[in-house]
Amino acid sequence: MEIKHQLNYILIFMVFSYNCAGLSYKKLSRQNPEKLIAMQDSLLLAHGESSDLINALVFAHNHVGTESVSENNYMKASNHFLQALELNDQDTITRYNLFLVEGHIFLEKGNKNGLWDGMEKYAHASSLRPDLGEPHYWIAQIYIKIGDTDFDLILESYEKALSLTMDQALLSRVEKGYNETIKRKNKLDKFWK
Repeated sequence: MEIKHQLNYILIFMVFSYNCAGLSYKKLSRQNPEKLIAMQDSLLLAHGESSDLINALVFAHNHVGTESVSENNYMKASNHFLQALELNDQDTITRYNLFLVEGHIFLEKGNKNGLWDGMEKYAHASSLRPDLGEPHYWIAQIYIKIGDTDFDLILESYEKALSLTMDQALLSRVEKGYNETIKRKNKLDKFWK
C-alpha cells in the first residue's frame, strides 16, 4: 500500500511539474521570447513536441518576427516566421505575417517584376485575413511605385483598406495616402483641362 501512495505522489508531482512547465513556456514566450528561442533545440530534445512548448515557441518566433518588421528588418522577420511555420505549418497568423514580409522585401527591392510578385504576396495575405486592411495599403504602395499616376488602382486599394480593420497608426497612414492621392489626381485633372 505504501508503494502505491509513493507512486501516486510521484505521478502527481510529475503532472504538476509538466503543467507548470507549460505555463512557464507560455510566460517566457511573452516576457523574454529571445531567451525561449535560444533554448528551443534543448527544450525540444528534452520535452519532445508538447503542444504547450510548440505553441510557446510559435508565439515567441511571431513576437520576434513582428518586432523585426517594426524595425524594417524583413530578413530577420522572415527567418522567424519560417521557423514558426516549421513548428506549426497550420498557423494562419504566421503565414499571414510571412506573406506580408515577403511582399515588403519585394517592395523594398523595387524592380518591376518583383513589385508584381510583392503584390501577389499581399494578395495571399489578404486571402488569409480578409478582415484586415493592411495588405491593401501595401498594394496601394506597390501601385504608387509602379506608376504613381494610375489613380484608380491606387485609390481603389486605399478604399478597400479603409473599409477593413487596422490599427490606428496604419489608419492614419492610409488616410494620409488616400488624401494625398486625391489631391494629386485633382491637380493632374486640372492641368489637362
